[in-house]
Amino acid sequence: MQKILITGCSGFIGRHLAEKLARTGYKIVGLDKNIPEKPIKNKRFRLIKEDITAGKNLEKIMQAVDGIVHLAAISRVSTCLNNPSSCLKINIRGTANVLEAAKKSKRNIWVILASTTELCRHHAATNLYASTKLISELLTRKYAEDYGRRSLVIRLATVFGSNRDINEKVMPTLIRQALKNKDIYLKDNSTLFDFIHVDDITKGIEKAIKYLEKKKAPHYDNLTLSSGRSVDLKTLAKLIVKQTGSTSSILMKPEPRVKLMKKTRLDTKKAKHLLNFKAGIGLEEGIRKTSKLYRKNKLK
Repeated sequence: MQKILITGCSGFIGRHLAEKLARTGYKIVGLDKNIPEKPIKNKRFRLIKEDITAGKNLEKIMQAVDGIVHLAAISRVSTCLNNPSSCLKINIRGTANVLEAAKKSKRNIWVILASTTELCRHHAATNLYASTKLISELLTRKYAEDYGRRSLVIRLATVFGSNRDINEKVMPTLIRQALKNKDIYLKDNSTLFDFIHVDDITKGIEKAIKYLEKKKAPHYDNLTLSSGRSVDLKTLAKLIVKQTGSTSSILMKPEPRVKLMKKTRLDTKKAKHLLNFKAGIGLEEGIRKTSKLYRKNKLK
């Protein structure tokens, strides 16, 4: 069984992926600059504290792995807007360091880069975060083509489904409000979202790993992991209120703001064709599962 490096493994998606792959039988090397309070308990998992922007030990680490799932990034538009230098440093320089270290490995290791569906919807970067991901995608492609490597870019829809998620994101916020029976105030209803459960994301990435394992270098492609279902915030809020049995009222409270571009339904055909992937957890089921976790962990 292959040994896989996961960058950003202490994050929301990274930890879920590391746990799943270790259970499946893969040997996992987790890389993160942050050490979680509760470590993953599996003999197939090893955590290394490392900052990818420094890149000091990346080359050495890469000599012992067969592939990389590169998740480490600042992944929120608002965080990049408020901390542009950190966003550029982590998302671009960090990715470049990972690709360069992988290039120098004698094992011809493959690379999976997690990116954003912002680039699917608008066909161009509309904010700093998306811009950094666009550059990361271009770097990943050129390293594959110019140095004979195997790479796959996976553009992720809006992932949810865990108490490890960022509290300020839309799904955790609305679920917490509903569980407390508080009024839900929506500032905007012009944007469509595609929500996909984290268990489906880890399933899709595992399929992507098996796909890349069989490919001959050089190889590059990209695809989207999404549910294929788009909802606006008002529809989402109604679903959450219904699935949680909440008495919350849903109220519109528009605020002056930059108008968001309306998003379109994401294409699921390529992931189905290349990976035989289809999301298995529907939005309603995902809301019920996530709400159950929130109640169990008594999240504030």
